[in-house]
Amino acid sequence: MPESKSSSSDGTVLIFPCAGATNLGQLSTRLGIEMENRGLGTFKCTSGIGSQRSDFLIAAARCDKIIAIDGCDFNCSMKMLRRAGFEADRHIILTRELGMKLNRELNVPDTLLSESIEKLADKL
Repeated sequence: MPESKSSSSDGTVLIFPCAGATNLGQLSTRLGIEMENRGLGTFKCTSGIGSQRSDFLIAAARCDKIIAIDGCDFNCSMKMLRRAGFEADRHIILTRELGMKLNRELNVPDTLLSESIEKLADKL
């Protein structure tokens, strides 16, 4: 069972995108970057959690909030976090939240990024 974050929280919000090889996987990455640019949290490498890098695990244990962004219902980001013993405070699944379909178009238009941030703003 995933554990709660450490009681020695440092007040940070960490953002873990799935970064999958689909339109929505790439959108999850762009959203993570944009959220950091807007001061909503710190964009982190989900693969670092999956590979059990100690510095990533320590950061996740000390943070105040974890946001997982998954492109689809495979929930790869959330699953990697759970396997490492963490539970996301906010789990965003783009197919559900944005009503979009998965495809192999890897170039995310800036307009789609802007529209997506606006639709998700109240949920972050």
